[in-house]
Amino acid sequence: MMRALLLLAVACGSPSRPTTLPPPDPKPAAPDLSKLATQPISELGVSGEILIYSLEEQPVVAIAPDGKTIATGENDRAVHVRNLPDFRELRAIPSPAAGLIAGSVAFGADGALAIGWVPVGDKATPSAAIYGPTGAVVTRFTGKWVYAGQLIWLQDRFVMRGGKPAVWHADGRGPMHELELPFAKQLAVNAAGTHLVARERRPTYHAQWDEHSRSTNEDPGKLYFARLDSPKITKTINFDPAHVAAAGDDFVAANHEWLRRYDREGNELASVALGGRPDALVALGDRVIVGSRTGPLVIYQLSDLTPQRTVPLTGVVALWPIAPDRLLVLDEANRLHVVQLGAN
Repeated sequence: MMRALLLLAVACGSPSRPTTLPPPDPKPAAPDLSKLATQPISELGVSGEILIYSLEEQPVVAIAPDGKTIATGENDRAVHVRNLPDFRELRAIPSPAAGLIAGSVAFGADGALAIGWVPVGDKATPSAAIYGPTGAVVTRFTGKWVYAGQLIWLQDRFVMRGGKPAVWHADGRGPMHELELPFAKQLAVNAAGTHLVARERRPTYHAQWDEHSRSTNEDPGKLYFARLDSPKITKTINFDPAHVAAAGDDFVAANHEWLRRYDREGNELASVALGGRPDALVALGDRVIVGSRTGPLVIYQLSDLTPQRTVPLTGVVALWPIAPDRLLVLDEANRLHVVQLGAN
């Protein structure tokens, strides 16, 4: 009789209930950063307060390929181009219409600048354009609905995030194709311009968390890998990073638990435990640099992610690499710094 009841219960199914992810696999303790050497830095320049607009936690900043100028989308609804390292303003490009603010900027060759203008109200229509060195419009993006929440300017193509990530022609026509990924929050493209990684936006209904700070929803966030010449996702990884970045032809990703390095196909090459949430992540040469609001910068060796040194910078909101050994740092006081790292 008992066996029959058990079989009946299996056949009918048990009552529905919220599903939870199993506890994460045990991980090694994060390295003791207090035992690492401290690497000196030189402050080359610091700005006054700059109210940089942030779209989905990504400050609107781009550095020119020569490392001599930056573009910043600011709360006055204009894009400001400034000299480095003294932050002297060279020109400003105003919003083309009411209700639009810069959501992304990207430099090309010879001082050209692409800007994605995104709506801050329901009635505005998003747009994007390429501006010449004087600030005049050279090309407008034309084609399917344009929403440039992130722009990556390759030599002959653009990668645009907004809705689905899409690849566009360098002359602004497009899209050539879209990736089947409607919730991408951040993109990174490898140095060769052939492969892309996207981190998925955490859906807003993921409101429940377990004791391991993981969503109790079965789909807390993922990493997606793709080739830029195809609309297909080539690999999906159940990892929910706060940041992704290109590291040469590889990629790095980090959340509050792990820093991981992947090759362009999505194969994990190295990992190291982290002791807290990273607020910024960049790769610079053979180094990976993690910054936070509460702790120092930590420099890891790219090859195996072994922690090497700390840098006495706290209150870090975002980082951008300036080859070969400089960093652009945004701090909590809305100031930009150009710092020179010491020798390895």
